[in-house]
Amino acid sequence: MGQTSGPIGLMLAVLEEAARCIERGRRRRHPGVRKVAAEAEAWVRWDGREWSFAVANICDVLGLGVNAARLRLVGDESHATDRGRAPVWSITRGRGGTSAPPRLARRIMRRLITLAAAVVEKEVPMDFRIALAAVFVLTISSRPSPSAAQCLGDFNRDSRVTVDELITAVRNSLDDCQLLGGRFVDNGDGTVTDQTTGLVWEKKENLDGIANFSDPHDADNTYTWSGGANAPDGTVFTALLFALNGATSPDGVVTSGCFTGHCDWRLPTIEELTGIVDATQGTCANGSGPCIDPTLGPMQADGYWSATTFSRNLTTAWLMDFSSGDTARGGKDIPFFARAVRGGP
Repeated sequence: MGQTSGPIGLMLAVLEEAARCIERGRRRRHPGVRKVAAEAEAWVRWDGREWSFAVANICDVLGLGVNAARLRLVGDESHATDRGRAPVWSITRGRGGTSAPPRLARRIMRRLITLAAAVVEKEVPMDFRIALAAVFVLTISSRPSPSAAQCLGDFNRDSRVTVDELITAVRNSLDDCQLLGGRFVDNGDGTVTDQTTGLVWEKKENLDGIANFSDPHDADNTYTWSGGANAPDGTVFTALLFALNGATSPDGVVTSGCFTGHCDWRLPTIEELTGIVDATQGTCANGSGPCIDPTLGPMQADGYWSATTFSRNLTTAWLMDFSSGDTARGGKDIPFFARAVRGGP
């Protein structure tokens, strides 16, 4: 239990917030404080698992006996039947060798709960659920992110998360919201964002059977991976990626010329290409066209280069065949289709 980041850190933060609400309710007579404490106690005693933040689900993640946790939190002897698991206070109070949840979440939680409560409809369950959702959003949004596309809660993709966006994320969490508009979003600038992975894909155009190498986005263009010595010096690097990342600067301060203002376009890995295969589309579903979400089109039902070399034969690299949804290997000096991507870990 030494790890406090990711899901473990999140669940620790949720459980500690429950303990804090209950303790404050016992120390103070303010009606509002006692109301939240009573709701926290009701949450601890609730036996359901339908909600992701149900106490039983949290205890499963943390390796705690749910009945022992209830006993430690609310003194409920009727549930004290679990044995052989760490007591909850050794986890939440740090005696088990773990650190406290992120201070950011605790420091601004009251402010966020107040803001969220002002906009969430009356039928949304109890203030305490808002508090738990707030912990979830704050714990995730306090982590550094390698790109704006992966900044969770950054709905307008401006590389920062505002209080309004946090409130929206709280409401979405309470409503068990699914991604609106599907997994892929056409950004209207020649790119498509994958809301699941945060990757931003180049969008091809002019699928007409005629290659146009003066346009790097032409869907009919094919490229080689290597010029012949297995090195990444084929036209996919020297033509396609060079065109997308062809930055220039007049003063060494301001850079321009890169596609959509970003100069980090690259070939996708074979895992990333596999991740966009959609078996319900195209020839994979006994239809026509590539096995991808239509938002990613136009695209060939054919092989596309990855950046991944085949480890047992360095003269070949991995391809994704979008006519079958299967991986394949191709000689690096043979022309295949390609599309660029940016973002990711």
